[in-house]
Order: sequence, then structure tokens, then C-alpha cells
Amino acid sequence: MCGICGIFNPNGLDDADREAIGPMTAVLAHRGPDHSATRLDRFTALGHTRLSIVDIEGGAQPMDNEDGSVRTVFNGEIYNFEGLREDLIKRGHTFKSRSDTETLVHAYETYGYDFVFKLRGMFAFALWDAANRRLILARDRVGKKPLYYTRAQGRFLFASEIKSLLLHPAVPRRLDAHSLHHLLSFQNVPGQDTVFHDIKKLPPAHYMIIGVGDSNPRPYWSASSIKVEKFYQAREDTLRLQKVIREAVRRRLMGDVPVGAFLSGGVDSSAVVGLMSQLSDQPVRTFSIGFDDPEYDETNYASLVAKHFRTDHTEFKVTSSELMECMPLLVWHCDEPAPDSSILPTYCLSRLTREHVKVALSGDGGDELFGGYERYVADRYLHAYNYIPEGVRRNLLVPAFSMASHSVSENLARKRLEQMARFSPMSDAERHLNWLAFFTAHEKNALYTPELAAELSGYNSADVLQYYYDRFDSNNRSFTDQQLLIDFLTYLPETLMMKVDRASMAVGLEVRCPLLSKEVVELAIATPASLKIKGATTKRLLKQTFWNFLPPEILYRRKQGFEVPLNSWFRGPLREVLWDHLTDARARSRGLFNLVTVRRLLNEHQNGVRDHGHKLWILLNIEFWHRIFMDGAPPASRPALV
Repeated sequence: MCGICGIFNPNGLDDADREAIGPMTAVLAHRGPDHSATRLDRFTALGHTRLSIVDIEGGAQPMDNEDGSVRTVFNGEIYNFEGLREDLIKRGHTFKSRSDTETLVHAYETYGYDFVFKLRGMFAFALWDAANRRLILARDRVGKKPLYYTRAQGRFLFASEIKSLLLHPAVPRRLDAHSLHHLLSFQNVPGQDTVFHDIKKLPPAHYMIIGVGDSNPRPYWSASSIKVEKFYQAREDTLRLQKVIREAVRRRLMGDVPVGAFLSGGVDSSAVVGLMSQLSDQPVRTFSIGFDDPEYDETNYASLVAKHFRTDHTEFKVTSSELMECMPLLVWHCDEPAPDSSILPTYCLSRLTREHVKVALSGDGGDELFGGYERYVADRYLHAYNYIPEGVRRNLLVPAFSMASHSVSENLARKRLEQMARFSPMSDAERHLNWLAFFTAHEKNALYTPELAAELSGYNSADVLQYYYDRFDSNNRSFTDQQLLIDFLTYLPETLMMKVDRASMAVGLEVRCPLLSKEVVELAIATPASLKIKGATTKRLLKQTFWNFLPPEILYRRKQGFEVPLNSWFRGPLREVLWDHLTDARARSRGLFNLVTVRRLLNEHQNGVRDHGHKLWILLNIEFWHRIFMDGAPPASRPALV
């Protein structure tokens, strides 16, 4: 894995461009600590930092074709590069390395723009065609690797991380208020936008050509075009799925460095580890992380799987203070506020894993592809209420669920009934959003200052999801199939893949996701949701696929999730951090949030009236982000810890 950046100035590079490319590259050193280089010609400046995985000695970048007319900087892995290489050699190309990177320049020469269709892997790259004065950018199908870009004063700039772009003096730093509005709901900024005005991200499964008339992103693959197959046979389905996942794991064991795996003890990571153990002639190196709070600790399940497959298992324990001291550092690595608090343990796990291996496989993607979230079960029933008139739902169902919630003592059951009361009057898109959101539309309006509320008037985050529900064919996809696909297209790349990339690349660790291979993804999307979720059983097809392979304690355990104890932290050791950062003069001067509402959230949380841990986490992230990225000079180095 690597870091890439570059500048294309159609008028010719100027002094600002030539001076900026060095710092733009250097700030990405954590992504590629093994080597860095820049290359300039009349119109382009390309920068690259390398994490050496394949062809350690010969894979340095930027990399050219035979005559230097095509040049690339590449981040990721191409798992089918050996087959492409053989075909390209037969067509007369000469290779000077064993790396997958060199395949890109020759594939472009041979296949033209269609070469991106042939790639299997995780990637983000830029390719400069000097003869035609064109710059081509592309990103993998799922969005595992990030790629940002902006246009500033006649030039085009791109980078793996936003902080690199900010080091060019032509790039302004301005908050996009509409993106902040969506971030408070989605835990990410959806679509092509970022929290920085005029800085965009290239969407997954897209490429763009700069230097021709139309330079807008173009899709080269579409998950929504995959039809759901109506007729399946259980045994054939599970055998085919296991075969496809096994091949995806096998391909991701490639490389010239040690490979290990994250092991949480859930079905997804356990299945990946089990297949790795079958494909490896030595014990698999596995890594897990646990917390000082037993309610959030899953290491007993991970240990069970490690013993079952006889892995070489390493277990780490971290405290709340160790996790939270990383927070400003992770905001710097993310470039945007990081609402998903599980980035903290993901970072700590990556940092400790990196002490042993350079590459780790993970089970990411299983929940979105195979129906792993419990909200899918609840939402099937809530969706059926759409056929009941809205007035009846609001006047009868809401009071009924509300009364039921007061009659149960078990916390989770009460929480679920409260959610049913709140969600039953909503549309599908509104419910989908509110399952994810920490701030509702009403709560956001109360949080904003009057000036910000006026600026954002009329913007409804649910409209982003409504676009997808309107677009999908309900004749081909059931309601749950639509939900899964929407999460695959939005929540997975924007929240989960971003988290994994930033947490792992912060320490120079490459994470590979077999369940997100093109073949597994297409098979999963084509499989009807009725086979994935039955009754209250989530991820049913995946569990059936590995029922005689995984321990029963793993197959039938309740999904826990990779969470951290925010509520107790913010009532205990981090109480002062919250108050100091959310209510001081610097925070008040930003003109974003109503101090009365912020103080109410703090007081209610501290007094145990309500749990606002996730809301306060987001607000604290936003304030850290302002201090790191918006106050003072562009951040060229890592910030101090808390």
C-alpha cells in the first residue's frame, strides 16, 4: 500500500507547483514508509510513498513504460496482475520489474481506457499519458483505497489524503456546511463531497480523464446493475459461495512479506482465518484486541477460533486512556471528523499488528453483503407498516410501542421498542437514516446556531437515501435487498472502508478484504435477501456455508460490534476534555453550534439522565478537526496527543 499525489497544470508547472510536490509527498510518508520519490515534467508533478509488498527491490514508483511516455503512481494491489502480465508480454511489452504496478502502464497502452475493467483488486491510481496530455484517475469497485481531487487556479490536484492537497498554496481551506450537516447524520459525507468546500473524492468504481472535454467521473462497474436471481438451491449455493470466498482468500495471500489476519471472533473474520489455515503450510498469524471493560471485550471468542484453527495468536489489551490519547492523531489521519468511534480500537489493533506483519486480512464487508445487522430484521416489519395510513401509524402504533417500552426492564428490549415507536411513522429512507444517525433532523436543528440553521434550511439528509430507493427496481429487489445494496454503496465505502484505510495506513499496515472481491460481491448481490435473513437469524447463508467449519459458539453468538465504552469514558476520565474543548472561547467563536444545546447535552450525560456518548464524540471530533485543519497553517505534521 502507498500514498500518491500529483499536480497537472495544463499551462505548465510553475514555481508553486514545483515547490509544493515535495511537502505534498512527504506528508503521506506514513502510508509508505519504505521509499518516496517525485517525478516532474513540463505539465505534471507526481509523488509517491511506498509500502513495499510485491517486488520489494524493483517496484519503486513513479513507474514508466518502455519509452517514458506513460507514467503512473499507484496505491493498492492488483491480484490478477500475473495473468495480465503474461498477456502483455505476448503482445510485445517488456517488463523491468515483477511488480503489479508496471502492469498498469502496459495495460493502458494495449487496452486503452478499458484496461480498468480488467483489474481485480483494491486500488487508487493516477496515470499520465504524456503524448496525449491526459491524466487518468481510477478507484476500485468498493472504495477500499481513497482518492481525492480539487481544481485550483487552473490546475488539477489529486492525493490519497486531503492533507496533501492542502499543502499547495492554491488550495483554500473552507468548511462545507452542507457536508457537515450530512456528517452529523450519516457518520460520513456521502457522495463525492467532503467537509472541505471544493475538495471532492472520486467515487468507487469510477475513473476520470483530465485533459479532454468532459472530465467528470465515469462509472466502469455498477453494483446496482447486478440482477437478483430468483431461484437458488441451498446446497449448490453454499458450495459455490465457499469456493468463491476461498479463491478470494488465496489471491490475497500473495506478496513477498509476512501476512496475518485480524480476528474478532465473529463469523466473517473467523471464516477468513479458517480458509487461510487451509491454504497455508504454516500456522496463520492472527491478532485480536480487547478492552479493560469486559462488556466490550470479544477476545474470548477470538481465542476460541484461534485454538480451533491452531493459529499463532497474539492478543492485545488496551485501556480507555490509551485509546483516547490517539484521538487528535486519528482526526489528522482522517482529514475529516471521524464519527465512527471504532476507529480507535482499529488503529490500536493495526499499530500492534504492524509490529509482527506488513499485511493483514480482515472480514470486512460481510455484514453489508450477507445481512449481518439486526436492523434489517426490525426494518422488514417496519416497512410493512408503510401500507397502514400515516395517521394510524402515528396515533396508534407510536403510543403502543411507547407504552410497551415502559413495561420491560431489559435495556436492549426497551431500546428496541423505543426505536419502533420512533421509527414506525417514518418513510423507508427516513428510517434507514435514523438507524445510523446519532443526531435526528430535529436534534440537528436545535444544535445549530440560528445563522447555520438558516443556511441549512431545506436540506434533508434523508433525501440522499431516498434517491437510491427511487432508483432501484422494486420488481427485481425486495425491500431488504434494496437496503443491503444501499449500505454497500454508501455506509460501507464512506464509513467502514475509510476507517480501515486510515487506521491501518497510519502505521503502514496493508489490510486486505477477501469478502469484498469482485466475484464474492457479485455473487452476494445476486443472491436474494430471503436466503441471507430468515426470521431473526442474520447472515444465514454465510453461516450455512461454514456450519461444519466454524465452532458452533461462533455461528450462533449474537453480533456484538467493534464498539468502545464512550458513555462511561465521558462520565469519567474524559469529562474535563469534553467540557474544555466544547465550551471554551475557540469552540464558541466558530458560530456553528448553540452553546445552550451543547451544555444541555453535557449536563444530561454527566448526570446520567441520558446517554449522549456518541453525540458528544462527534462534537469533540469536529472541534479537534477545526483546531488541526482550520486554525493556523495547513498541518504538515502529526498533532500532539491529548
